[in-house]
Amino acid sequence: MNAVLKIFLSMSFSGSLLILALLFGKQFLKNKISRQWQYYIWLVVVLRLLLPFGTEVSLMGKAYQAVDQAISQTAPLPPQQQPPLNAPESNLAPAVGAEHHNETVNSPADDVTTAHPLQDIGVLLISQIWLVWLVAALGLLIRKITIYQGFMRYIKAGLTPVSDIERLDELSIVAERLGIKKPIELCVNPLVSSPLLIGFFHPCIVLPGADIPEKDFRCIVLHELTHYKRRDMFYKWLVQITVCLHWFNPLVHLMSREITRACEFSCDEAVLAKMGSGSAQDYGKTLLDAMAAVGRYKENLGAVTLSENKQLLKERLGAIMKFKEQSTSGKIWTAVLTLCVVLGAAFVGVYTAGNVQAASLPGTAPDTAGRPALSLDVSSAAVNVLAAADNQISAEYNSDVYTVRISQQNRDWKVSIACKTSTNTNDETIKLYLPNVDYSDVKLKADNGYLTCGLIRSGNIVGNFNMASVFLILPEGFSGSVNAIADSGYFQLVSQDDFKNTTATITDNGDWGEIYKPKNFKEDGNTFTFTDGTGANTIRVTRKGSGVIGIYTSQSVTASNELPDDWKDLWQDEWQGKPWEDDWWQNTWREDDTSHAPAASAERSEKTGTASADIERYYEAGSLPLFEITFPRLDESTQKKWLEKLYANGDFAFFSVAARRLDANSALFTGFAEKAYVDGKTAFFSILTDCMDETQLNLWLDRALEDGNWAFQSMLFDKVGKRDEFDELKAKQEKEWAEAQMAEYEAVGVTMVDEKTYYYQGQLVNIFLDIRKEGSFYTLNMNPKGTINIKITRDANENITGAAYMTEAEVAELFGDMEDLDDTTDVELIPVDFKTVAAGETICLGEYTLSEGDEILYSISVKTGNQIKVFFAKDGQEDAAYWSVDNLRQPGESLECIADFTVGPPAAKPGTYQLYLQAPDGALGTVRGSISIGSAAKTS
Repeated sequence: MNAVLKIFLSMSFSGSLLILALLFGKQFLKNKISRQWQYYIWLVVVLRLLLPFGTEVSLMGKAYQAVDQAISQTAPLPPQQQPPLNAPESNLAPAVGAEHHNETVNSPADDVTTAHPLQDIGVLLISQIWLVWLVAALGLLIRKITIYQGFMRYIKAGLTPVSDIERLDELSIVAERLGIKKPIELCVNPLVSSPLLIGFFHPCIVLPGADIPEKDFRCIVLHELTHYKRRDMFYKWLVQITVCLHWFNPLVHLMSREITRACEFSCDEAVLAKMGSGSAQDYGKTLLDAMAAVGRYKENLGAVTLSENKQLLKERLGAIMKFKEQSTSGKIWTAVLTLCVVLGAAFVGVYTAGNVQAASLPGTAPDTAGRPALSLDVSSAAVNVLAAADNQISAEYNSDVYTVRISQQNRDWKVSIACKTSTNTNDETIKLYLPNVDYSDVKLKADNGYLTCGLIRSGNIVGNFNMASVFLILPEGFSGSVNAIADSGYFQLVSQDDFKNTTATITDNGDWGEIYKPKNFKEDGNTFTFTDGTGANTIRVTRKGSGVIGIYTSQSVTASNELPDDWKDLWQDEWQGKPWEDDWWQNTWREDDTSHAPAASAERSEKTGTASADIERYYEAGSLPLFEITFPRLDESTQKKWLEKLYANGDFAFFSVAARRLDANSALFTGFAEKAYVDGKTAFFSILTDCMDETQLNLWLDRALEDGNWAFQSMLFDKVGKRDEFDELKAKQEKEWAEAQMAEYEAVGVTMVDEKTYYYQGQLVNIFLDIRKEGSFYTLNMNPKGTINIKITRDANENITGAAYMTEAEVAELFGDMEDLDDTTDVELIPVDFKTVAAGETICLGEYTLSEGDEILYSISVKTGNQIKVFFAKDGQEDAAYWSVDNLRQPGESLECIADFTVGPPAAKPGTYQLYLQAPDGALGTVRGSISIGSAAKTS
């Protein structure tokens, strides 16, 4: 049966239980509890019918589990079922008396041949039953909408607007008392049976006639506007949608009628609460008068009315005359009952189906051999799958660190493993023992953990791996399929029979990383394929994000696609016999149990030395994935040297992958965070914040606020999800700073009208220059209409001492640096002129070949916006930036990007790069200037 329909049916059953409970409780509570509560409590039931929420262990979940188990236990096994190949002897049970049965019963083959057509028809009907449900639901909903539209057309055709000013004023007064600001129309249609309210967004009260006594009119208007204020029409349509979806459930139809009745009772109660209990008799008389109306067109589900049938009117009049304010004890009981109903709705629950991101491959046959299905979910844990000796699932693990849940119900086996803390470093390996049998469907999920499994010899394997290191070994004789998605991690797939009778497809959709494959895989763009023999086994692996995929046979690959030595050793020396926790990944895990240590200290030193040589080679080759997986194998002192080198070289990409492999609480990590903060290196600090928890981020934010460090405040507010607070703080301080700056300029005779207009001694300024902090920060404004050039003078403490006219020599010196490049014929000038750059937008300004010694000059100004970033990147890899400038607007100052670089090591090697301009923090307006590239080869 379709899983969605199965969930929906469980929701219908859950809702039915609540409907019965409320209907039963109504007999005892009808006159003892608020009518408004009796109306709105049905919302809990409606939500139960529409939303699949519930507790982890629920009544409906247990019921479905019991039904599934009963069905699986009574379902006959297919004829001539053979035990799985290589199954342990404990799995083979002799069929006692089989010979005697064969003598007296028909041939199984004959029975199957006769039954197949009927079985096929039955399976087809069951598999398509969801379509019947959906068509009926849509048909019923369309019918209700069509009836409502016909009703509205009929009502509007006979509407006559009321023009009596007194009546309209009375309507406005009542609406204002109820807090309704939207204008309400008032019309007359003699065909309606009683006053009613129509219109979801343009409300209109429709009266049967205009000659209604003033007292009745006030009651009618108050009643209908109460419906509007409570959004009863929306509630009514929500119920109708629920009825359409659960059209097969008679209790839902009964619920709809009860909600309609409760709606009028609760509205009466709300009106009397406004008018006072002394007005009950007048209000009841209004209902009787409405019932006597001569109209003949009955109300529709899309409207809310004042009066309905005589039986309901009688009940409403009785409730009105008995109305009294709810006592404090009644309110307490109301709260307790509400809590009980909500908890009951959650406890009843729904049927839950497992979620998978990748699906079984098309064309894979469903399991018909009664083999178990396996689901293994690993989160932030290191798991080694081993064969169980007793065909029972079990695990050896540290219960203080991990949570392990095992469910072995009949043929549906589930294992869930997760770390109890958010800062787990996978210091301990879990040994998971699984029965060594043939499986049907196998779902493997690993999120930020380690998983090795070489036990699955048959079945349809679906793998979803995110930031995980996974070693999946297909034993000899594997029969089935593999469909795996490896997102930003390390996935190694090994076939011990060299992909015999297999069709394999490897797709590379990753941003950066590497794929290692055997020599006989054919390459076509980003896809690698291989077919052997019958091709019956199907393997599909997709790489996403960043990371490494290795597809291995039992033989080494060619030298042109050589595996790292460590990985070959891992296959040859470690995977063939040694326990998995002794492999080289474990060398960084510092297990407390030294009996599992893979080597003595001398061996560790030797491996560390090998790692140092390897990581140097990977760095020179520019291989980020291999650099990252090797970095944890270094000792702490070597790690520190590498981090210092990357920091000094401004190598953000390699620094980022190295930082990800550090413990955020280690002295090495905190030391570099401190260094980046003190040095003002926002890019490096941002990399480290990606590895911090919320507590650490808030501590750094407090420090940045105390220091008044705007650049780090902006970054940290973003990281903790409080950007709005920063914007408010920034706007406030910018205003204060601008006012203080204007006052300082005013004190020395400079009047600042706006950011582009300055006056000095009554004359409009052409060039205005205010340099501080030894030239590293300045305000420069040019107004072509100005006639004088002015500079602000400051003392050693950055205090303004006065204003002075600029000499011609000073003006020439100011613009000389920019003119130097323009006067050179061997300079490529890239103009920058954008009216707007959208928030988060990255614009490519072209591709350029840079040689060692080339000079790069950025000279860009931004009129509006908070932050601009200009950088080069290689092969479209925007996350690895070179010659990057990332400037944040300072309070009261203009936003500019002015910098110069020389191409060459250690920043980056010469080559072909793309040039980008980016708006990281909000949109930019009026971005103008130029970028110049001066060729060293031509100018020398």
